[in-house]
Amino acid sequence: MIKKTHLFILLLAFFSIQGRSQNTGFYWNNLDESSNRLQGKMTGETYYISSLGNSNYFLQKEWLSGIIELEDGDIFKGIEVRYLAYGDELVAYNDKNNSLFIVDKDIVKQFSIIQLSNEGEAKERKFITLFYDGMNERERYFEELYSGTCSLLAFHHVDAVKVSPYSDRQGIMRDTEYRLNVTYYKYSVNEGFSKMVRKKRAFLKIMPENTKEIRKIFRQNKIVLLDENAMIQAFKVLDKAGLLN
Repeated sequence: MIKKTHLFILLLAFFSIQGRSQNTGFYWNNLDESSNRLQGKMTGETYYISSLGNSNYFLQKEWLSGIIELEDGDIFKGIEVRYLAYGDELVAYNDKNNSLFIVDKDIVKQFSIIQLSNEGEAKERKFITLFYDGMNERERYFEELYSGTCSLLAFHHVDAVKVSPYSDRQGIMRDTEYRLNVTYYKYSVNEGFSKMVRKKRAFLKIMPENTKEIRKIFRQNKIVLLDENAMIQAFKVLDKAGLLN
């Protein structure tokens, strides 16, 4: 039989994921006179974080200062945000009423966050909203890693994976882990999305007419696709050589 305390925690966990209420304007800001929002309001839905601590659902482990640009051109600066990779949503903190809300995706053009690197340097990470026309087509947030003739995009997602039963920190038996993954895409307005992996063959596959040139450029620039930075470097040198289209 499930104890009352365990049942209460399970209900909190359920509502933390489903936890959205009515549409309402949550964030208010003093925009200038050119703003399209005379009252400076940005809309969204209430978001509740579970007492179980669902930080594994987020791309970032902490709240970071962000800038949100809306489709109509209004810009909101200095907002505390986190990207909810489990569900592909942008969660913001409203210091006016100490609440969290999911920003309406259909009004967001892009957003950026400032995050410290392992070396302590401030790095801006930019996310853009695009319509993905592949499997499960819908509007998605993509991190823009490189922008040129073509873009290198990253889609961050948390997947629920079945594992052997284990007891969590609250002593509740579970059989699911939430793991952060990333899928890369080459993107252009004309060609759309091409899925990428961190291997040279991925570049050869999407640009077979330039196989010889790609091999030469990778060799000359000592590019080994072991991590994300190497992929960004590959896009930069290939674009400079005029091979991206």
